[in-house]
Amino acid sequence: MRYRFVLLLLVLFLFGALSSGHAYADGDIAISYLHLRNQLPTPPGTAVDLETDENSEPQPSRYYELSGSIVGQVSSDGQPILILQCQNGFSAEIAVKQPFIDKNDWMSTGSVIRILVKSADTAVGSVSTPVLDLVAAGPEDSVSFAEKKIADDEAQIAAAVKARVQARLQNRQIAAETSRSASMPARFVLSSVPVNGLSDRAAAIYPAYHNTISRLNPNLSEADVCTITKSILYYSDIYQIDPRLIVAMVVAESGFDPNSVSRTGAMGLGQLMPETAASLGVTDAFDPQQNIAAAVHLLSDHVQRYGGASPCGVIPINTLLLTMAAYNAGPGAVKKYGGIPPYRETQNYVRKVNELYRQLCGS
Repeated sequence: MRYRFVLLLLVLFLFGALSSGHAYADGDIAISYLHLRNQLPTPPGTAVDLETDENSEPQPSRYYELSGSIVGQVSSDGQPILILQCQNGFSAEIAVKQPFIDKNDWMSTGSVIRILVKSADTAVGSVSTPVLDLVAAGPEDSVSFAEKKIADDEAQIAAAVKARVQARLQNRQIAAETSRSASMPARFVLSSVPVNGLSDRAAAIYPAYHNTISRLNPNLSEADVCTITKSILYYSDIYQIDPRLIVAMVVAESGFDPNSVSRTGAMGLGQLMPETAASLGVTDAFDPQQNIAAAVHLLSDHVQRYGGASPCGVIPINTLLLTMAAYNAGPGAVKKYGGIPPYRETQNYVRKVNELYRQLCGS
């Protein structure tokens, strides 16, 4: 899970609302630069994108982020134009207001800067080469340092959240230990996947699922890919749930990131809430096998509640929609509204899982 709100909180604390134009806080130009970049309507292009655009058909009002050295300055009808030599060797000409240059001594020939620019809608003076308008700029070393600091802070926050969730889960697990045997559904299976314990059907499709999961999250280790693949196929047999639905659900929930934590505290591949995990006897929701076992158990209960699968194993559309609505919002919400609840998150989630599942089914 990404904690992009860290940057926003830092900026709000340090600067408040920034005005339009070349807005910079005296205390930290780099943070102000990153904030302005974060507020762009679309991610900025690179120097390579800029070179490609200018060699083909220029795209007006497109943003680019460039890094390079200022190698000179010219003037066109009184408009200062900086010449920036980008790291890929491409030269860009950028229109800058003279007061901005005068205010910042690092906007001088020989300086290495990071700069956000926007392709100009009209030509500047008599310059024939396409000129870019300055949006924001900062010394490259300062901007790079700020980016690394923010990334480190995000990683620390993610680790702290994970530790708190783990502690919360352990506390709830202890509290639930005495009553678990009475409250846990008899069909729930949390035993380890047996070595070579896949059915002939599951073994036959294992390579295809292994390759698909590897592509969906290339950052997974080979061991994790094997564990996740075996768990999906093993528990799909145990609960008689189409493994394609399990894959679609995990993609929508976590993108196959075993360490994913939502802002509400949902954990792991199937985004189990701490209360749900504890009630099912899950001791480590970040363990792929335990998480998948619990998630497939919940899917199975919902599928059976809303009509079951067809004889060939494919889940009918109405059953699928209600199943995923219940997985996301809870069966109580589905009952209350007589169908998919009118929550935007739930409706988008159900739509996404349905589309993924139909794609995996080839329909």
